[in-house]
Amino acid sequence: MGEPIPCAVADRLLMLQIVALLVLAAALARPAAAANVEWWESYLAGATAILGAPSESDWRVNVGAGVGMAPDYPGSTEYEGVPLPLIDIEWKGSYFLSTQRGLGAVLSRTRQFRAGARLTYDRGRESGQNSRLTGLRDIEPSIEGGAFLEFYRANWRFAGDIRKGISDGHQGIVISGSAAVGGRFSDTTSLILGGEAHYADSTYMDAYFGSGSFVAQSGARDVGGFMNFVYMLTPQAYLTLDSRVSLLLGDAAGSPLSTDDVQYFLGSVVGYRF
Repeated sequence: MGEPIPCAVADRLLMLQIVALLVLAAALARPAAAANVEWWESYLAGATAILGAPSESDWRVNVGAGVGMAPDYPGSTEYEGVPLPLIDIEWKGSYFLSTQRGLGAVLSRTRQFRAGARLTYDRGRESGQNSRLTGLRDIEPSIEGGAFLEFYRANWRFAGDIRKGISDGHQGIVISGSAAVGGRFSDTTSLILGGEAHYADSTYMDAYFGSGSFVAQSGARDVGGFMNFVYMLTPQAYLTLDSRVSLLLGDAAGSPLSTDDVQYFLGSVVGYRF
């Protein structure tokens, strides 16, 4: 047996592997991803759920890559692999640029509360993604403007979000709310369990769930639950296992496009924080 690899060298090798996976995942990603932005954001939630070790630097950087299985569009019974590239950069806890959170700023902050504004990106939907979408117009990618808030109490986290399409695309409004509980139960493992719900206006609903003579109206879009398991490989490197189930409601469930009201996701990300 040879000499063990020093921890610092092993961390650097692991980081290089993660960056390579990130580049590969980005190369495999399609212009129109399997789901719209709120679903995509939830797929990477485990990778940003646990803060890194305290640092004297003003910068926090989190990079990773993974893969998941998800419906090829909300309401579909057909599942496909979803690349999960993560780049999450934060400066002074106030400004961030992230493939998961978008581009934004924290405008109000206390020890238990954060609120701010951000821009996010909805990847839209192509009619060629599934035979049931044939004949429908493509939903163009969209820049969204919105606001968010987060409240922490003991092991609980409550979050809310509102966003509006402001460019070509769905141009609708989506409101989200979630509650989660969890934390570390050993030096290396953390578990988070939670639930969430989404409401959308008629513009958004008809863009994604309207079909022919069926005009989707505003209302609750879905409710669901999720689990994020995080295992620390080293003080900087981690592995996540993420799962969630969502139940489509209202006109999202009643749409001719929705062949299954229950939607599942299972995925994993390996990442490095510094």
